[in-house]
Amino acid sequence: MVEPITIGRRTFIGNAALVPVGSNIPDGCLIGVLSTPPQATIYPGSSWLGLPPMYLPRRQVVEGYSEEQTFRPHLSAYALRYGYEFFRITLPPAFTFGILWTVFLLSHASLATRGSFCLCLCCLCSAYPLYLQPRLQSLDSSGC
Repeated sequence: MVEPITIGRRTFIGNAALVPVGSNIPDGCLIGVLSTPPQATIYPGSSWLGLPPMYLPRRQVVEGYSEEQTFRPHLSAYALRYGYEFFRITLPPAFTFGILWTVFLLSHASLATRGSFCLCLCCLCSAYPLYLQPRLQSLDSSGC
């Protein structure tokens, strides 16, 4: 079954929200993160959160941002977001690959003795989570 989904102007659909096939979401609505819109009629400007959807009677109005910043961002804002997402996705595997490559090289180096290899392996494996975890938390909490 394939039906179009209609989303109105200035409607926000949160990350990982599930919008059913054939839904009609009017102008100015908010469907929260990990939420679904209700099956009943949705009124313009309404806000919904959760699964099952719960109507939010009020939402905080934040002023001081121009329409260009919120609804029509410049190309540079898109580029910054894509850059952030690129590094958020690629850095953890890159660090893992770097550690594994270092372990591989140390294990095959002719000068590496068994004792120094084990010491290097322990240092690398214990330092990786200590180094990476605070940085990922600070990236996630930056609101980008």
